[in-house]
Amino acid sequence: MKIAMMMMMMLFLVAPLAVANPHPNLRRAIELAEKYNHSVTQEFYVEDVQHLYESGCGDTFFCKVSEILHKHGNITKRKEEEELVRNLEMFSKHRNVSCKELLMDLPPKRNEIQIPKLMDFLCKCIRQRNFHGDRNP
Repeated sequence: MKIAMMMMMMLFLVAPLAVANPHPNLRRAIELAEKYNHSVTQEFYVEDVQHLYESGCGDTFFCKVSEILHKHGNITKRKEEEELVRNLEMFSKHRNVSCKELLMDLPPKRNEIQIPKLMDFLCKCIRQRNFHGDRNP
């Protein structure tokens, strides 16, 4: 019984390490998003992406976040933001996703969220994508 309990404990501790092979641009993107999230103030509001987050963190989510950050980066000129956008764009390009086509019919949301909430959604989606792989379309 003790051995079985120890085996279960080891499995429980090792299981989080057995993740899908994360995309290198997403690894860098999560580092940047977390760093950026700690440095940005609560005063900036951007388009809400919660509906895309809740629908499974698909390519539309990553494209929309990239578009939002690109527009926001043109205003703030922050280095972290530019590098984050570049990594998200490279991730989409690697997946042969045309963000322009994907976002063409997506109506803009009237609701807004603060940048830290956007970064929170982004980090959660990256972790989900890295853990589950490319199961989501």
